[in-house]
Amino acid sequence: RNPAAAPDDIDFPAIMELMTSKYTEELVDRHVAAIRKVCKTCCNGFLLKHLEPLVELLQLVVHRISQGLYIFAPAMCDMIRVASQPFVSCKASDMIMYGQHLPDFIQILVSVLHYSLPPTEEDIAAANNSEDPTARQALDEHKAVCERVRIE
Repeated sequence: RNPAAAPDDIDFPAIMELMTSKYTEELVDRHVAAIRKVCKTCCNGFLLKHLEPLVELLQLVVHRISQGLYIFAPAMCDMIRVASQPFVSCKASDMIMYGQHLPDFIQILVSVLHYSLPPTEEDIAAANNSEDPTARQALDEHKAVCERVRIE
């Protein structure tokens, strides 16, 4: 068996199960590692036939970041980096077969731009005036994620 994984070998249902199962939903480090492995495997571009599961995966990543799980930011940046490459077709008919998922993919990619916006003045004031010592740390994390997404 070839030790280097090929894009065809990606098991998206297993990744989604890992990320959504009640038994593994707390294993965030493994979720991030699985996404980053997908991106490393597809470093020259995502396969067109993977568009539908990629939309689902990216939506889940964006949702987790919206919940304040900024640990997903590097994985999201990896996905954006690979998405900037041309899509790879295995068959001449791939664009016809899977192209209908491109608008959804683009839409979720555009929604990522929201996370490149710096915190508002209200967010900064609330963090500075908060009694909660983790509020300032959360604000700093938020700033770091925004900067990373903006750079990517």
